[in-house]
Amino acid sequence: MQSNVDILSLLFIRTGIVTIFLLYIALAPASTATFGIFVALLYACFPFTVISQLSTGPMLEATSPPDKRGLAQGVNITVMNLGAAVSPFVLGAISDMAGTPTAIWICIAISFIAALSKFCCLYLSIRTHMIFNIMCSRSYQ
Repeated sequence: MQSNVDILSLLFIRTGIVTIFLLYIALAPASTATFGIFVALLYACFPFTVISQLSTGPMLEATSPPDKRGLAQGVNITVMNLGAAVSPFVLGAISDMAGTPTAIWICIAISFIAALSKFCCLYLSIRTHMIFNIMCSRSYQ
């Protein structure tokens, strides 16, 4: 179980690292090579962001009480959609005021914060299930 947490955390951190590479490639002088590298990184690494979005549902399913799972899923979807609706305007305003690199660095910071929070939630979820299983196995003995 612990190795699964480590693998997932590395996948989530990879998103931030790839975004850093994309930032420096985007700021480089325009050429066919930099454009090709930019597109290759973007399309090769985008699926990892999908993994982070798809893993929240099962994680909420495992960590929330059975009678609150619908509420937890609803709050999760609401926050994701609210972020998707508001973030383009906020990042556009930041980009206009402080420049595109600043807006991208904010996105990178958000990626690393999300990776850290996901790691903590997954780790606590796995530890809780391990403790629960140990307690249940001892009660049957």
